[in-house]
Amino acid sequence: MSDEELPATQSAPAEDLLRNTAKADWTHTFAGVATALFCTFTSFGLVIPVIPRLVTEELHGSAFQVGTAFTVSGVVALLVRPYAGQLAQRRGSRPVMLLGAAVIIVVAGLYALPLGLPGLFAARLVMGVGEALLFTAAPSGPCP
Repeated sequence: MSDEELPATQSAPAEDLLRNTAKADWTHTFAGVATALFCTFTSFGLVIPVIPRLVTEELHGSAFQVGTAFTVSGVVALLVRPYAGQLAQRRGSRPVMLLGAAVIIVVAGLYALPLGLPGLFAARLVMGVGEALLFTAAPSGPCP
């Protein structure tokens, strides 16, 4: 019996199963990427109101040093993103995103250590690398 002779109801379950599996794979991937990005955006955003007070009151720094603490991560992210994109194209976006997330977790631990202004600047520098890896790899393609 050929496919043309089969009633439409016999081929529909296989197509539905295939369609549902593809949808489940897509939604699982989307949920993972969205969760990772939400957590990292939150980790970036939580320190924004804290850094100025930390630098000026606790570490006795200047307003210029507050600006430097914010600027260093952005500049490093800008400089690292082309390389992060190339790495994501060669190795796949998932490993690069995971590496970026791991770097960000390490930085979260560095924030808690009493390392002074140089330690804060170093942590923000490493945060820029993690940001570049994660946010460049996320939209660079499907996670294989």
